[in-house]
Amino acid sequence: MVVLLIALGVFVLLLACINFMNIATARSEQRSREVGVRKVLGVSRKLIAFQFLTEAILMTLLALVLAIFIVELVLPSFNQFTEKNIEFNFSDWKVWSLMVAISLFTGLVSGSYPSFIMSRFKAIKVLKGRFAEGRSSAGLRKTLVTVQFVISIFFIIATIVIYKQINYVKNRPLGYDQENLIDISANAGLANKFGIFKNELAEIPGVKSVTAGSDNILNFGGAVTGINYPGKIPGQEISIIVSSVQYDWTKTMGITMLEGRDFSPLFTTDTTACIINEAAVKKMGLKTPVVGTKLDNTTIVGVFKDFVYNNPSGIIAPMKISLQTGGLSHFFVRITNNDQWRQTVAQIEKASKKIAPEYPFEYSFTKADYNERFDKWSSIGALATLFGSMAIFIACLGLFGFSSFLAERRGKEMSIRKVFGASAKTVWLLLSGDFLKPVFIAIAITIPVGIWLVRMLLSNITYHTALDWWMFALAGGLAIIIALITVGFQAIRAAITSPIKSLQSE
Repeated sequence: MVVLLIALGVFVLLLACINFMNIATARSEQRSREVGVRKVLGVSRKLIAFQFLTEAILMTLLALVLAIFIVELVLPSFNQFTEKNIEFNFSDWKVWSLMVAISLFTGLVSGSYPSFIMSRFKAIKVLKGRFAEGRSSAGLRKTLVTVQFVISIFFIIATIVIYKQINYVKNRPLGYDQENLIDISANAGLANKFGIFKNELAEIPGVKSVTAGSDNILNFGGAVTGINYPGKIPGQEISIIVSSVQYDWTKTMGITMLEGRDFSPLFTTDTTACIINEAAVKKMGLKTPVVGTKLDNTTIVGVFKDFVYNNPSGIIAPMKISLQTGGLSHFFVRITNNDQWRQTVAQIEKASKKIAPEYPFEYSFTKADYNERFDKWSSIGALATLFGSMAIFIACLGLFGFSSFLAERRGKEMSIRKVFGASAKTVWLLLSGDFLKPVFIAIAITIPVGIWLVRMLLSNITYHTALDWWMFALAGGLAIIIALITVGFQAIRAAITSPIKSLQSE
């Protein structure tokens, strides 16, 4: 999440730098006479470049001061949103050094090209009023606006994909039943008294089944290698998750048995038995019937259907479950889904306190714990949306400045066109087409690159959503709509302006 925020912040800062360069070069004609006069008075080109560069650095330092106040105001809301307690220690010299360094670097990057361009002006030409913008400068501005929208459109695509992936994983078939499943942390007083605890809960009407395990159903650890199985190739090792459970584990968890059975008190040999998931069967290449196969010194008595654990979007790893009737750290209780569930939980707590009165009763609903993971994922998606909105807003500022400059430069041309009979609609379409060219170019660049990049990123996720054409069409359509709204005012104003105002001095 931190890396993602840094990347998003760098992109937004890059857009701001591009905007500054774009606006500064667009305003260069207004400051051309100033440069001409300075050069006539003997100021060197290096000193003029230094002046404009200094102006850019001073502006970023001023922005830094403003940003500090904004951070102080926004940080409490940000902490509440991310459920963190981040503090910004402005008295730390490292923090100050980093902030000043970023500001100086931003000023140098954003101010370098404008200072280089404006310091090259010829004094004689600009003082005679023969300022003419070179094709390279006009082309650069279009390129910068295009780059801005390339980044912005990719933000839109990334946001759509993130939300689609979150929903896709959230709706993934889990392979077990989360509803009304309670995970009780077995404290030191409960851990070795599972039998007593189970008997106490058997008297509660709302309790359907009880079991225990060494791991939370959402997170398993303890992978091992070196297990021997039929058909194993010498030197080829398979990593297998191992865990221990009590009787009625698959029943309580709602896990489906594909072959054989779960552990049962009716079989005294189950202490040397195990059950495995179907991923383990596939990984080992075991042949049916699997029941009765030896894994080291244990015998497989059942195969259960794969269920999702650890990474919700990851691969389901091979798993081997053994029976343990001793102390286990998690007790699982399946309760009835009705209006009395609170009373049922209160009775379970009472039973726990009866057995271990000196310890607190700690429990959670498995479904709530699972959804909490996706709340964090959703917060990442929301942050991506926030940064994406900022990026689009900054890009629109750049496009607005670009369209304002073009509308001003082409004012006389549009007036002559209207004198020769061009309608306001024709002028609007002509200007809008010119304004939107960088956006269309950005769409043409971003969509194929975005498809390739998103596919590459999703290929690293085992359980990932499919890419649909509408995701990229929506991103391009939103970019066009936002751009039209941005430049529409300039195009309409130029279209309805009377030719007399632009041509009265000609």
